Amino acid sequence: MQAKVDIGFSASSVIIVLLGGLLVYTSHALWRYQRQVRELRVRYHQLAIAANIYLFEYDIRTDVLEQSPACARLLRLPQRLEHYQQKLQEAKEPVVQQALQAVDTVIHGGQRSARVKMYRPDNSLGVFELRSEIFQDARGNAAFVTGLFADITEEVRRQERLETRALIDALTRVYNSAAARQQLEHRIAAFSGVSPDAFLILDVDEFKQVNDTLGHQAGDQVLQLMGRCLKAAVRDTDLVGRLGGDEFCLYLTGVPSMEFVHTLCRRIHTMVGETMREGAIGREITVSIGGAMIHAGDDFAAAYGRADHSLYESKRRWPNTFTIME
Repeated sequence: MQAKVDIGFSASSVIIVLLGGLLVYTSHALWRYQRQVRELRVRYHQLAIAANIYLFEYDIRTDVLEQSPACARLLRLPQRLEHYQQKLQEAKEPVVQQALQAVDTVIHGGQRSARVKMYRPDNSLGVFELRSEIFQDARGNAAFVTGLFADITEEVRRQERLETRALIDALTRVYNSAAARQQLEHRIAAFSGVSPDAFLILDVDEFKQVNDTLGHQAGDQVLQLMGRCLKAAVRDTDLVGRLGGDEFCLYLTGVPSMEFVHTLCRRIHTMVGETMREGAIGREITVSIGGAMIHAGDDFAAAYGRADHSLYESKRRWPNTFTIME
């Protein structure tokens, strides 16, 4: 009888020891797993930071917005934001309001992706690609939204520079021939007649002699200075282009009067003369101008034909003059 008790006691002890060991092993394994999860999360956040990505997760059921540390800095919010909808309505600071509204475009706006402009952590204005994914619970109801902001500011700027390079003449920094003609066709076609528009053609007097006597480098300098003069002379709404060689064009939108056009032509003559003297070309440089007011039903060919005829009249009379055909 005593032997049986000893055996039972020994078996119980073994079981307790085994359970205790299993518990210790399980706890250690769980601790290692949690540590690995924390390490992976830290690495993931570091990778996201390196890639200019900002992560967030919104729990639809609890109305809680959680963010990575980098995203919290971007949105100027705590990492865990409870009562998100209330905070969205109460936000007063423009930067915070803008950030919350950007998040809301994917949480409740039905958009899986969007491009938004937001202030970056250094307070510079940036462009962000916003992407999200909605996850459902076991019943098929929307449970939470995960999303990210990807900072694509530099990519957008590079694309804009490439697009600009395709439109701008490398020498004069005004619209190149193809882009100028396209812009002119569009503006002339859109002319409503409510207020007058004017189209001017300009070319450098005796430009061939400049190239022949002073060399092509001097000729290029003249063209560069011409581009600079014309951009400085007109309004931001006006178009400046180089149609080819030494021939430039201006499109003036909504001119107040014919006298306004005449004043502009005189100002261009003065600016060209002064700028060319400062540029040390070695000789006086003048420009002839021919222009035409735009008529309803005009196309590029019609407007160009009238302006070109006016330019011919200017050159026929005397260089450094202008003629505007009404």
